[in-house]
Amino acid sequence: MSQNDSNARRLIKHSTIYAIGNISRQLIGFIMLPVYTRYLTPADYGVIGLLTFSVSLIEGVFGARLGQAMPKFYFEQDTQRDRNAVISTALIVTGGISTLMTAILFLTRGTSAELLFGTDRYAAVLGLFCFSILINALESQSLVYLQIQGLPKLFVTINLVKLATQFAFNIFFVVYLKWGVTGIAISSISSSGIFAICLSVFSFVRAGVRYDFPLARRMIVFSWPLWVAGIASLYINSAGRYYIRIFSSLADVGLYELAAKFGGILTLLIAQPFSRFWDTERFNHYRKSNNAEIFRGVFQVYATLLALTALAISLFSEPVVRIMAGPEFHDAYRAVPFIALSALVHCLTDYCNFSFLVTGKTAWITKNFFATAVLITVLYLVFTPLLGFVGASIALLVAEVGQFLYMQREARKLFDMQIQLAPLAATLGIAAAAYVVGGVILRQQNLMFDIGVKSATYLVFSGLLIVNVTRSLGSTSLLRNAALPLVGKLPILKLLFR
Repeated sequence: MSQNDSNARRLIKHSTIYAIGNISRQLIGFIMLPVYTRYLTPADYGVIGLLTFSVSLIEGVFGARLGQAMPKFYFEQDTQRDRNAVISTALIVTGGISTLMTAILFLTRGTSAELLFGTDRYAAVLGLFCFSILINALESQSLVYLQIQGLPKLFVTINLVKLATQFAFNIFFVVYLKWGVTGIAISSISSSGIFAICLSVFSFVRAGVRYDFPLARRMIVFSWPLWVAGIASLYINSAGRYYIRIFSSLADVGLYELAAKFGGILTLLIAQPFSRFWDTERFNHYRKSNNAEIFRGVFQVYATLLALTALAISLFSEPVVRIMAGPEFHDAYRAVPFIALSALVHCLTDYCNFSFLVTGKTAWITKNFFATAVLITVLYLVFTPLLGFVGASIALLVAEVGQFLYMQREARKLFDMQIQLAPLAATLGIAAAAYVVGGVILRQQNLMFDIGVKSATYLVFSGLLIVNVTRSLGSTSLLRNAALPLVGKLPILKLLFR
Protein backbone atom coordinates (compact mmCIF):
# COMPACT_ATOMS: atom_id res chain seq x y z
CA MET A 1 0.00 0.00 0.00
CA SER A 2 1.42 3.38 -1.01
CA GLN A 3 1.98 6.16 1.51
CA ASN A 4 -0.73 8.23 -0.17
CA ASP A 5 -3.24 5.39 0.11
CA SER A 6 -2.31 4.90 3.75
CA ASN A 7 -2.80 8.60 4.45
CA ALA A 8 -6.11 8.61 2.60
CA ARG A 9 -7.43 5.68 4.62
CA ARG A 10 -6.35 7.34 7.87
CA LEU A 11 -7.96 10.62 6.84
CA ILE A 12 -11.21 8.89 5.93
CA LYS A 13 -11.28 7.01 9.21
CA HIS A 14 -10.57 10.02 11.40
CA SER A 15 -12.85 12.35 9.47
CA THR A 16 -15.72 9.88 9.70
CA ILE A 17 -15.25 9.48 13.46
CA TYR A 18 -15.05 13.25 13.96
CA ALA A 19 -18.20 13.60 11.86
CA ILE A 20 -20.05 11.23 14.18
CA GLY A 21 -18.75 13.14 17.20
CA ASN A 22 -19.75 16.54 15.86
CA ILE A 23 -23.15 15.36 14.74
CA SER A 24 -23.90 13.77 18.09
CA ARG A 25 -22.67 16.85 19.91
CA GLN A 26 -25.12 19.16 18.17
CA LEU A 27 -27.92 16.73 17.40
CA ILE A 28 -29.80 17.58 20.57
CA GLY A 29 -31.33 20.68 18.96
CA PHE A 30 -33.00 18.55 16.30
CA ILE A 31 -33.97 15.68 18.55
CA MET A 32 -35.74 18.12 20.83
CA LEU A 33 -37.50 20.10 18.08
CA PRO A 34 -40.87 18.31 18.50
CA VAL A 35 -40.62 18.94 22.24
CA TYR A 36 -39.52 22.57 21.90
CA THR A 37 -42.29 23.38 19.43
CA ARG A 38 -44.84 21.83 21.79
CA TYR A 39 -43.68 23.32 25.08
CA LEU A 40 -42.38 26.63 23.71
CA THR A 41 -44.04 29.36 21.66
CA PRO A 42 -42.25 30.93 18.68
CA ALA A 43 -41.55 33.91 20.97
CA ASP A 44 -39.92 31.62 23.57
CA TYR A 45 -37.83 30.08 20.82
CA GLY A 46 -36.87 33.58 19.76
CA VAL A 47 -35.72 34.38 23.30
CA ILE A 48 -33.38 31.37 23.20
CA GLY A 49 -31.99 32.54 19.87
CA LEU A 50 -31.33 36.07 21.13
CA LEU A 51 -29.74 34.83 24.32
CA THR A 52 -27.45 32.49 22.43
CA PHE A 53 -26.43 35.25 20.05
CA SER A 54 -25.77 37.84 22.74
CA VAL A 55 -23.72 35.54 24.96
CA SER A 56 -21.74 34.24 21.98
CA LEU A 57 -21.01 37.80 20.89
CA ILE A 58 -19.74 38.74 24.34
CA GLU A 59 -17.69 35.56 24.42
CA GLY A 60 -16.19 36.47 21.06
CA VAL A 61 -15.40 40.04 22.10
CA PHE A 62 -13.93 39.37 25.52
CA GLY A 63 -13.09 35.69 25.65
CA ALA A 64 -9.59 34.44 24.83
CA ARG A 65 -10.18 31.72 22.22
CA LEU A 66 -6.83 30.22 21.25
CA GLY A 67 -8.18 27.05 19.63
CA GLN A 68 -6.78 27.87 16.16
CA ALA A 69 -3.36 28.67 17.62
CA MET A 70 -3.06 25.41 19.57
CA PRO A 71 -2.34 23.03 16.62
CA LYS A 72 0.08 25.47 14.98
CA PHE A 73 2.19 26.13 18.08
CA TYR A 74 1.92 22.56 19.36
CA PHE A 75 3.54 21.04 16.27
CA GLU A 76 6.16 23.78 16.07
CA GLN A 77 7.67 22.70 19.39
CA ASP A 78 10.61 20.27 19.44
CA THR A 79 10.03 18.62 22.82
CA GLN A 80 6.97 17.07 24.42
CA ARG A 81 7.44 19.31 27.45
CA ASP A 82 7.15 22.41 25.29
CA ARG A 83 4.20 20.93 23.43
CA ASN A 84 2.41 20.31 26.72
CA ALA A 85 3.08 23.92 27.68
CA VAL A 86 1.12 25.05 24.62
CA ILE A 87 -1.94 23.16 25.84
CA SER A 88 -1.82 24.25 29.47
CA THR A 89 -0.98 27.87 28.61
CA ALA A 90 -3.91 28.11 26.20
CA LEU A 91 -6.33 26.66 28.75
CA ILE A 92 -5.09 28.93 31.54
CA VAL A 93 -5.37 32.09 29.42
CA THR A 94 -8.81 31.11 28.16
CA GLY A 95 -10.09 30.07 31.57
CA GLY A 96 -8.86 33.18 33.33
CA ILE A 97 -10.24 35.74 30.90
CA SER A 98 -13.50 33.88 30.35
CA THR A 99 -14.08 33.63 34.11
CA LEU A 100 -13.67 37.38 34.46
CA MET A 101 -16.10 38.08 31.61
CA THR A 102 -18.65 35.62 32.98
CA ALA A 103 -18.60 37.36 36.35
CA ILE A 104 -19.03 40.82 34.80
CA LEU A 105 -21.97 39.75 32.65
CA PHE A 106 -23.65 37.94 35.52
CA LEU A 107 -23.46 41.05 37.73
CA THR A 108 -24.90 43.25 34.96
CA ARG A 109 -27.57 40.78 33.79
CA GLY A 110 -30.45 43.16 34.53
CA THR A 111 -29.08 46.01 32.43
CA SER A 112 -28.04 43.59 29.69
CA ALA A 113 -31.54 42.10 29.52
CA GLU A 114 -33.02 45.59 29.20
CA LEU A 115 -30.74 46.35 26.24
CA LEU A 116 -31.42 43.02 24.55
CA PHE A 117 -35.16 42.57 25.09
CA GLY A 118 -36.36 46.01 26.16
CA THR A 119 -37.34 44.50 29.52
CA ASP A 120 -35.60 42.86 32.48
CA ARG A 121 -38.04 39.94 32.41
CA TYR A 122 -35.32 37.59 31.11
CA ALA A 123 -32.52 38.80 33.41
CA ALA A 124 -32.40 35.55 35.40
CA VAL A 125 -32.20 33.42 32.26
CA LEU A 126 -29.48 35.67 30.85
CA GLY A 127 -27.59 35.25 34.12
CA LEU A 128 -27.65 31.49 33.62
CA PHE A 129 -26.65 31.67 29.97
CA CYS A 130 -23.62 33.83 30.70
CA PHE A 131 -21.85 30.86 32.31
CA SER A 132 -21.61 29.32 28.84
CA ILE A 133 -18.87 31.89 28.11
CA LEU A 134 -16.51 29.97 30.36
CA ILE A 135 -17.96 26.51 29.83
CA ASN A 136 -17.94 26.57 26.03
CA ALA A 137 -14.43 28.01 25.84
CA LEU A 138 -12.90 25.31 28.05
CA GLU A 139 -14.87 22.52 26.41
CA SER A 140 -14.02 23.51 22.83
CA GLN A 141 -10.30 23.91 23.50
CA SER A 142 -10.13 20.62 25.37
CA LEU A 143 -11.74 18.95 22.35
CA VAL A 144 -9.04 20.50 20.14
CA TYR A 145 -6.50 18.85 22.42
CA LEU A 146 -8.15 15.46 21.83
CA GLN A 147 -7.86 16.09 18.11
CA ILE A 148 -4.18 17.04 18.39
CA GLN A 149 -3.53 13.87 20.39
CA GLY A 150 -5.21 11.75 17.74
CA LEU A 151 -7.99 10.44 19.98
CA PRO A 152 -11.03 10.42 17.68
CA LYS A 153 -12.70 7.48 19.42
CA LEU A 154 -12.55 9.23 22.78
CA PHE A 155 -13.81 12.38 21.04
CA VAL A 156 -16.92 10.65 19.71
CA THR A 157 -17.54 8.75 22.95
CA ILE A 158 -17.57 11.95 24.96
CA ASN A 159 -19.95 13.62 22.53
CA LEU A 160 -22.33 10.66 22.48
CA VAL A 161 -22.46 10.60 26.26
CA LYS A 162 -23.05 14.35 26.29
CA LEU A 163 -25.90 13.92 23.82
CA ALA A 164 -27.60 11.42 26.12
CA THR A 165 -27.04 13.69 29.13
CA GLN A 166 -28.47 16.77 27.40
CA PHE A 167 -31.48 14.78 26.23
CA ALA A 168 -32.20 13.53 29.75
CA PHE A 169 -31.79 17.01 31.26
CA ASN A 170 -34.05 18.58 28.62
CA ILE A 171 -36.78 16.02 29.21
CA PHE A 172 -36.60 16.58 32.96
CA PHE A 173 -36.50 20.40 33.00
CA VAL A 174 -38.60 21.23 29.92
CA VAL A 175 -41.12 18.37 29.71
CA TYR A 176 -41.45 17.11 33.28
CA LEU A 177 -40.97 20.36 35.23
CA LYS A 178 -42.27 22.55 32.36
CA TRP A 179 -39.82 25.34 33.12
CA GLY A 180 -39.76 26.57 29.50
CA VAL A 181 -36.90 28.89 28.61
CA THR A 182 -35.45 28.64 32.11
CA GLY A 183 -35.45 24.86 31.85
CA ILE A 184 -33.51 24.97 28.58
CA ALA A 185 -30.95 27.32 30.14
CA ILE A 186 -30.44 25.10 33.20
CA SER A 187 -30.24 21.96 31.06
CA SER A 188 -27.68 23.44 28.68
CA ILE A 189 -25.42 24.90 31.36
CA SER A 190 -25.57 21.78 33.55
CA SER A 191 -24.72 19.26 30.84
CA SER A 192 -22.03 21.40 29.20
CA GLY A 193 -20.56 22.33 32.59
CA ILE A 194 -20.08 18.69 33.57
CA PHE A 195 -18.16 17.88 30.41
CA ALA A 196 -16.17 21.12 30.39
CA ILE A 197 -14.86 20.35 33.88
CA CYS A 198 -14.07 16.72 33.05
CA LEU A 199 -12.33 17.58 29.79
CA SER A 200 -10.28 20.37 31.36
CA VAL A 201 -9.12 18.07 34.16
CA PHE A 202 -8.22 15.41 31.59
CA SER A 203 -6.20 17.93 29.57
CA PHE A 204 -4.30 19.26 32.58
CA VAL A 205 -3.58 15.76 33.87
CA ARG A 206 -2.08 14.70 30.53
CA ALA A 207 -0.32 17.96 29.66
CA GLY A 208 0.51 19.19 33.14
CA VAL A 209 0.11 22.69 34.50
CA ARG A 210 2.67 25.10 33.13
CA TYR A 211 2.24 28.71 32.10
CA ASP A 212 4.69 30.12 29.55
CA PHE A 213 4.42 33.94 29.33
CA PRO A 214 6.34 34.38 26.04
CA LEU A 215 4.38 31.54 24.48
CA ALA A 216 1.07 33.03 25.64
CA ARG A 217 2.02 36.33 24.08
CA ARG A 218 2.91 34.72 20.73
CA MET A 219 -0.31 32.74 20.68
CA ILE A 220 -2.37 35.84 21.40
CA VAL A 221 -0.53 37.86 18.73
CA PHE A 222 -1.24 35.08 16.21
CA SER A 223 -4.86 34.67 17.28
CA TRP A 224 -6.07 38.21 17.80
CA PRO A 225 -6.83 38.95 14.11
CA LEU A 226 -8.76 35.67 13.88
CA TRP A 227 -10.32 36.40 17.25
CA VAL A 228 -11.54 39.80 16.11
CA ALA A 229 -12.62 38.34 12.75
CA GLY A 230 -14.65 35.77 14.66
CA ILE A 231 -16.54 38.57 16.37
CA ALA A 232 -17.43 40.10 13.03
CA SER A 233 -18.34 36.66 11.65
CA LEU A 234 -20.68 36.02 14.56
CA TYR A 235 -22.30 39.41 14.03
CA ILE A 236 -22.74 38.71 10.33
CA ASN A 237 -24.38 35.33 10.90
CA SER A 238 -26.41 36.04 14.03
CA ALA A 239 -27.24 39.73 14.36
CA GLY A 240 -30.26 39.28 12.13
CA ARG A 241 -32.12 37.97 15.18
CA TYR A 242 -31.72 41.31 16.91
CA TYR A 243 -32.90 43.31 13.89
CA ILE A 244 -35.90 40.99 13.52
CA ARG A 245 -36.78 41.65 17.16
CA ILE A 246 -36.58 45.41 16.57
CA PHE A 247 -38.43 45.57 13.24
CA SER A 248 -40.79 42.62 13.64
CA SER A 249 -41.39 40.44 16.73
CA LEU A 250 -39.95 37.78 19.02
CA ALA A 251 -42.21 35.27 17.25
CA ASP A 252 -40.45 36.02 13.96
CA VAL A 253 -37.12 35.63 15.75
CA GLY A 254 -38.32 32.15 16.72
CA LEU A 255 -39.14 31.31 13.10
CA TYR A 256 -35.73 32.54 11.98
CA GLU A 257 -34.10 30.50 14.74
CA LEU A 258 -35.88 27.36 13.57
CA ALA A 259 -34.84 28.04 9.95
CA ALA A 260 -31.25 28.56 11.12
CA LYS A 261 -31.34 25.13 12.78
CA PHE A 262 -31.92 23.59 9.36
CA GLY A 263 -29.28 25.78 7.75
CA GLY A 264 -26.84 24.63 10.43
CA ILE A 265 -27.13 21.04 9.20
CA LEU A 266 -24.80 21.94 6.35
CA THR A 267 -22.02 22.92 8.72
CA LEU A 268 -22.76 19.97 10.96
CA LEU A 269 -22.69 17.24 8.31
CA ILE A 270 -20.07 18.53 5.89
CA ALA A 271 -18.04 21.55 7.01
CA GLN A 272 -17.17 20.55 10.56
CA PRO A 273 -16.04 16.97 9.84
CA PHE A 274 -14.05 18.30 6.92
CA SER A 275 -12.38 21.09 8.86
CA ARG A 276 -11.62 18.92 11.91
CA PHE A 277 -8.85 17.26 9.96
CA TRP A 278 -8.26 19.55 6.99
CA ASP A 279 -7.44 22.55 9.19
CA THR A 280 -4.19 20.84 10.19
CA GLU A 281 -3.49 18.68 7.11
CA ARG A 282 -3.75 21.57 4.66
CA PHE A 283 -0.42 22.92 5.94
CA ASN A 284 1.20 19.62 4.95
CA HIS A 285 -0.32 19.70 1.47
CA TYR A 286 0.88 23.28 1.01
CA ARG A 287 4.46 22.00 1.05
CA LYS A 288 3.87 19.66 -1.90
CA SER A 289 4.93 20.55 -5.42
CA ASN A 290 1.41 20.11 -6.80
CA ASN A 291 -0.25 22.04 -3.97
CA ALA A 292 -2.37 24.30 -6.18
CA GLU A 293 -3.77 21.28 -8.05
CA ILE A 294 -4.66 19.61 -4.76
CA PHE A 295 -6.35 22.70 -3.31
CA ARG A 296 -8.29 23.32 -6.53
CA GLY A 297 -9.58 19.75 -6.67
CA VAL A 298 -10.51 19.68 -3.02
CA PHE A 299 -12.38 22.97 -3.39
CA GLN A 300 -14.47 21.78 -6.32
CA VAL A 301 -15.59 18.53 -4.75
CA TYR A 302 -16.08 20.23 -1.37
CA ALA A 303 -18.33 22.82 -3.04
CA THR A 304 -20.32 20.02 -4.70
CA LEU A 305 -20.80 18.17 -1.43
CA LEU A 306 -21.97 21.38 0.18
CA ALA A 307 -24.36 22.05 -2.70
CA LEU A 308 -25.83 18.53 -2.53
CA THR A 309 -26.44 18.93 1.19
CA ALA A 310 -27.79 22.49 0.92
CA LEU A 311 -30.21 21.36 -1.79
CA ALA A 312 -31.51 18.50 0.34
CA ILE A 313 -31.96 20.83 3.32
CA SER A 314 -33.79 23.43 1.25
CA LEU A 315 -36.11 20.96 -0.47
CA PHE A 316 -37.06 18.86 2.53
CA SER A 317 -37.16 21.47 5.29
CA GLU A 318 -40.82 22.30 4.59
CA PRO A 319 -42.19 18.73 4.94
CA VAL A 320 -39.97 18.12 7.96
CA VAL A 321 -41.27 21.27 9.68
CA ARG A 322 -44.84 20.26 8.86
CA ILE A 323 -44.24 16.86 10.48
CA MET A 324 -42.23 17.94 13.52
CA ALA A 325 -43.65 21.33 14.51
CA GLY A 326 -46.98 22.96 15.19
CA PRO A 327 -48.73 25.17 12.62
CA GLU A 328 -47.38 28.37 14.18
CA PHE A 329 -43.84 27.26 13.18
CA HIS A 330 -44.60 26.16 9.59
CA ASP A 331 -43.60 29.41 7.88
CA ALA A 332 -40.01 28.98 9.06
CA TYR A 333 -39.18 26.96 5.92
CA ARG A 334 -39.37 30.13 3.80
CA ALA A 335 -36.01 31.34 5.10
CA VAL A 336 -34.22 27.97 4.94
CA PRO A 337 -32.95 28.11 1.30
CA PHE A 338 -31.37 31.52 1.83
CA ILE A 339 -29.75 30.50 5.11
CA ALA A 340 -28.50 27.18 3.69
CA LEU A 341 -26.95 28.90 0.69
CA SER A 342 -25.41 31.52 2.98
CA ALA A 343 -23.81 28.73 5.02
CA LEU A 344 -22.45 27.16 1.83
CA VAL A 345 -20.81 30.39 0.68
CA HIS A 346 -19.45 31.00 4.18
CA CYS A 347 -17.78 27.57 4.17
CA LEU A 348 -16.11 28.34 0.84
CA THR A 349 -14.88 31.66 2.19
CA ASP A 350 -13.30 29.85 5.13
CA TYR A 351 -11.59 27.53 2.67
CA CYS A 352 -10.06 30.43 0.75
CA ASN A 353 -8.87 32.04 3.99
CA PHE A 354 -6.02 29.52 4.10
CA SER A 355 -4.04 31.76 1.76
CA PHE A 356 -4.01 34.42 4.48
CA LEU A 357 -3.23 31.94 7.26
CA VAL A 358 -0.28 30.26 5.56
CA THR A 359 1.31 33.58 4.63
CA GLY A 360 0.70 35.11 8.08
CA LYS A 361 -1.58 37.84 6.69
CA THR A 362 -4.39 37.14 9.16
CA ALA A 363 -5.16 40.85 9.54
CA TRP A 364 -6.71 40.72 6.06
CA ILE A 365 -9.32 38.29 7.36
CA THR A 366 -10.24 40.72 10.11
CA LYS A 367 -10.52 43.68 7.73
CA ASN A 368 -12.75 41.75 5.37
CA PHE A 369 -15.08 40.50 8.07
CA PHE A 370 -15.57 43.99 9.46
CA ALA A 371 -16.23 45.37 5.99
CA THR A 372 -18.83 42.62 5.56
CA ALA A 373 -20.31 43.48 8.96
CA VAL A 374 -20.84 47.06 7.80
CA LEU A 375 -22.41 45.83 4.55
CA ILE A 376 -24.78 43.41 6.25
CA THR A 377 -25.90 46.06 8.74
CA VAL A 378 -27.08 48.17 5.83
CA LEU A 379 -28.73 45.11 4.26
CA TYR A 380 -30.47 44.18 7.53
CA LEU A 381 -31.82 47.71 7.82
CA VAL A 382 -33.17 47.55 4.27
CA PHE A 383 -34.56 44.00 4.00
CA THR A 384 -35.74 43.21 7.55
CA PRO A 385 -38.37 45.98 7.81
CA LEU A 386 -39.71 44.97 4.38
CA LEU A 387 -39.69 41.16 4.58
CA GLY A 388 -39.24 40.31 8.26
CA PHE A 389 -37.28 37.16 9.06
CA VAL A 390 -37.10 36.17 5.37
CA GLY A 391 -35.59 39.58 4.60
CA ALA A 392 -32.92 39.01 7.23
CA SER A 393 -32.00 35.70 5.57
CA ILE A 394 -31.75 37.40 2.16
CA ALA A 395 -29.49 40.09 3.65
CA LEU A 396 -27.24 37.38 5.05
CA LEU A 397 -26.94 35.66 1.66
CA VAL A 398 -26.09 38.85 -0.23
CA ALA A 399 -23.41 39.78 2.31
CA GLU A 400 -21.85 36.29 2.26
CA VAL A 401 -21.61 36.28 -1.53
CA GLY A 402 -19.95 39.69 -1.53
CA GLN A 403 -17.49 38.59 1.11
CA PHE A 404 -16.55 35.41 -0.76
CA LEU A 405 -15.90 37.19 -4.06
CA TYR A 406 -13.67 39.77 -2.42
CA MET A 407 -11.76 37.30 -0.25
CA GLN A 408 -11.18 34.88 -3.10
CA ARG A 409 -9.75 37.64 -5.26
CA GLU A 410 -7.40 38.86 -2.52
CA ALA A 411 -6.38 35.33 -1.51
CA ARG A 412 -5.10 34.59 -5.03
CA LYS A 413 -2.51 37.34 -4.65
CA LEU A 414 -0.91 35.52 -1.71
CA PHE A 415 -1.31 31.82 -2.59
CA ASP A 416 -3.16 31.01 -5.78
CA MET A 417 -5.17 27.80 -5.32
CA GLN A 418 -6.27 28.10 -8.96
CA ILE A 419 -9.90 28.02 -7.88
CA GLN A 420 -12.21 28.26 -10.88
CA LEU A 421 -15.39 30.27 -10.40
CA ALA A 422 -17.17 29.04 -13.55
CA PRO A 423 -17.65 25.46 -12.26
CA LEU A 424 -18.74 26.89 -8.90
CA ALA A 425 -21.30 29.13 -10.61
CA ALA A 426 -22.60 26.11 -12.52
CA THR A 427 -22.87 24.12 -9.28
CA LEU A 428 -24.85 26.84 -7.53
CA GLY A 429 -27.00 27.40 -10.61
CA ILE A 430 -27.95 23.72 -10.79
CA ALA A 431 -28.80 23.66 -7.08
CA ALA A 432 -30.89 26.84 -7.35
CA ALA A 433 -32.77 25.49 -10.39
CA ALA A 434 -33.48 22.28 -8.52
CA TYR A 435 -35.05 24.16 -5.63
CA VAL A 436 -37.19 26.28 -7.92
CA VAL A 437 -38.45 23.15 -9.68
CA GLY A 438 -39.01 20.93 -6.65
CA GLY A 439 -39.72 23.52 -3.99
CA VAL A 440 -41.76 26.11 -5.89
CA ILE A 441 -43.08 24.99 -9.30
CA LEU A 442 -43.93 21.36 -8.40
CA ARG A 443 -44.74 21.94 -4.73
CA GLN A 444 -47.69 19.79 -3.58
CA GLN A 445 -50.20 20.40 -0.80
CA ASN A 446 -50.42 16.68 -0.01
CA LEU A 447 -47.46 15.90 2.25
CA MET A 448 -46.62 12.45 0.84
CA PHE A 449 -46.93 13.62 -2.79
CA ASP A 450 -44.75 16.60 -1.98
CA ILE A 451 -42.03 14.39 -0.50
CA GLY A 452 -42.17 12.14 -3.56
CA VAL A 453 -41.83 15.03 -6.00
CA LYS A 454 -38.99 16.56 -4.02
CA SER A 455 -37.19 13.21 -3.85
CA ALA A 456 -37.41 12.72 -7.61
CA THR A 457 -36.22 16.28 -8.20
CA TYR A 458 -33.29 15.80 -5.86
CA LEU A 459 -32.15 12.59 -7.54
CA VAL A 460 -32.24 14.12 -11.02
CA PHE A 461 -30.39 17.29 -10.12
CA SER A 462 -27.89 15.44 -7.91
CA GLY A 463 -26.85 13.55 -11.02
CA LEU A 464 -26.31 16.84 -12.82
CA LEU A 465 -24.17 18.13 -9.94
CA ILE A 466 -22.01 15.01 -10.03
CA VAL A 467 -21.55 15.26 -13.80
CA ASN A 468 -20.64 18.93 -13.42
CA VAL A 469 -17.88 18.38 -10.89
CA THR A 470 -16.46 15.34 -12.72
CA ARG A 471 -16.25 17.27 -16.00
CA SER A 472 -14.73 20.34 -14.34
CA LEU A 473 -11.96 18.26 -12.77
CA GLY A 474 -11.17 16.31 -15.91
CA SER A 475 -9.50 13.64 -13.80
CA THR A 476 -10.16 12.46 -10.26
CA SER A 477 -6.74 10.88 -9.77
CA LEU A 478 -5.40 13.94 -8.00
CA LEU A 479 -8.17 13.62 -5.42
CA ARG A 480 -7.39 9.99 -4.66
CA ASN A 481 -3.85 10.98 -3.78
CA ALA A 482 -4.68 14.22 -2.02
CA ALA A 483 -7.02 15.42 0.70
CA LEU A 484 -10.55 14.72 -0.50
CA PRO A 485 -10.97 11.71 1.82
CA LEU A 486 -11.22 14.33 4.55
CA VAL A 487 -14.89 14.72 3.86
CA GLY A 488 -15.50 11.18 5.07
CA LYS A 489 -17.15 8.10 3.67
CA LEU A 490 -20.00 9.80 1.90
CA PRO A 491 -21.90 7.96 -0.84
CA ILE A 492 -21.11 10.68 -3.36
CA LEU A 493 -17.41 9.91 -3.13
CA LYS A 494 -17.95 6.29 -4.13
CA LEU A 495 -19.53 7.55 -7.36
CA LEU A 496 -16.74 10.02 -8.01
CA PHE A 497 -13.86 7.64 -7.31
CA ARG A 498 -15.06 4.52 -9.09
